[in-house]
Amino acid sequence: MRSYLCYAINWFSLEFYDILVSRSVGYIGDRPEYQGKRLIQIYLYGRKFPDDNEYAHPFDFGVVVDILEGKVFDIEELPTHEDFDANNKDGNIVPNETSNFHPDLRPVDSFRNDLKPVKLTQSGGASYSVTGNQISWQKYKMRIGFNGREGLVIHNVNYNDTGTVRPLFYRMSLAEVYSIWRSKTTIP
Repeated sequence: MRSYLCYAINWFSLEFYDILVSRSVGYIGDRPEYQGKRLIQIYLYGRKFPDDNEYAHPFDFGVVVDILEGKVFDIEELPTHEDFDANNKDGNIVPNETSNFHPDLRPVDSFRNDLKPVKLTQSGGASYSVTGNQISWQKYKMRIGFNGREGLVIHNVNYNDTGTVRPLFYRMSLAEVYSIWRSKTTIP
């Protein structure tokens, strides 16, 4: 399995793309064989140049990694387009067309010129303050932190209701509301 993974990554990245990008969707455990393990799923994308939109070039497989053992646990086929065929053993096509939204990569005539400028200012300064990892805004206070597994974590969110401090959330993680954009097709 590992040799297949190395072959596939080398073939895709060397043949078509200058840069290989990986994104983890976090912990997975939705199958019986995944139970009792610390597994993450990694999606792979290609870029043809540094500012290329990698989401336009998803690879047709994902890698499941056991993070405690540091080993590849499984390789899963993923749909990359509406014509995805799970029974196609010759490989599905990784989209090769560019789809860039970076302003420097868009044609000049693709921008609207009928919009008036928007200016956001706070003439009295910012309406929030930051002290260490605590953010105060209006009657709210919260602390922020980061960790390698979840990214941004917000905790101890409270609201000062005319002198009574009311706790709202003890801990929130953006990984808990994370939604990966994928094909609308179902994975077999």
